[in-house]
Amino acid sequence: MMNAKALGCCAAVALALPVLTAAGSREQLPNQITAEVGGRMPLLGIDYERWFNEFFGVGVGLGGVPCIESNIGSNGAYGGYIVFTVPLYAVVNVSFAKNHGLSLSAGATLALPGHGQSNDVIPSVGAGYQLFLAKGFVLRPSLFLLFGDNFGGGKHVPSRLMFWEGHQIGWAF
Repeated sequence: MMNAKALGCCAAVALALPVLTAAGSREQLPNQITAEVGGRMPLLGIDYERWFNEFFGVGVGLGGVPCIESNIGSNGAYGGYIVFTVPLYAVVNVSFAKNHGLSLSAGATLALPGHGQSNDVIPSVGAGYQLFLAKGFVLRPSLFLLFGDNFGGGKHVPSRLMFWEGHQIGWAF
């Protein structure tokens, strides 16, 4: 009886192993460049990821958000600047079929604002779907939970938390 259970477990692992490793060729294409809309940027940016194996990678990006201030100075003029963002994060991909996986990530984004405002670090966690084709095409829509002090809040979500959607599209090489 015990040998049958052990044999069944070994068979399940043997059958699952090709699915786990068939999700792409990260060892052949460990570098990835993507354009990101939303997400950690939080508006628009470019990401670079380095994958160490089929399941784990780290990333860094550069993004920007335009900001407009009203009534600057005594003449009532309008002014604006760009807040640059630098996200740093780790990504885990859990494959569930060939080319398809669940993407889990955690990291922080450094926001570098202008006009004498202080820098801000915004931690985040995310989950999403990842499509990774053998030739290198990558598509990753995700939902992020951002942690900060100035999100405004409301009746249902505390002001220190914000849900934010992001989409990455790019190429692995």
